[in-house]
Amino acid sequence: MFRNERIEKRLVKSFAVVTILTAVAAVIGLIALLVTSNRYAYALQNYGFSQGDIGKMMVTFADTRSATRAVIGYTDAEIVASSLETHNQKKEACLGYFKDMEKTLSTAEEKTKYEEISKSLDEYWVLEEQILNIGNTTDAAKSAEAQEMAAHELAPIYDATYALLADLM
Repeated sequence: MFRNERIEKRLVKSFAVVTILTAVAAVIGLIALLVTSNRYAYALQNYGFSQGDIGKMMVTFADTRSATRAVIGYTDAEIVASSLETHNQKKEACLGYFKDMEKTLSTAEEKTKYEEISKSLDEYWVLEEQILNIGNTTDAAKSAEAQEMAAHELAPIYDATYALLADLM
């Protein structure tokens, strides 16, 4: 290709070929970097926090339970009101993460587990609401009744729901 040309022309052509090959390699590298970056961002969004939305949902679910315990356990009206507000915020966040989870489900098995969790959550929220209605007071007798219900009726539902979430993760 370059044998019959002068050295200057051969050097210029060789330099051009090397430059073009380097530019092509740089473009391929840039494309690979963009693809990797995109996949990494996807992984962080969906799996970056203890398996993404599932982990976030589990944390807010536990926080909701903690706030429920505070509402039915404390006798100071101000603390009870603050705990109830925290509970409502955490429950709203929990339900939001639960809806977000549905978008990332890919298999039929995951969707079946999601439906099981949904039913268990519905049962949990109904019973929890009853307990909060009873225990959202400074009356020690009603608080004790709510605590009894939470310990014997609500706790097993919570544990089962949490186990289903962990299994889905």
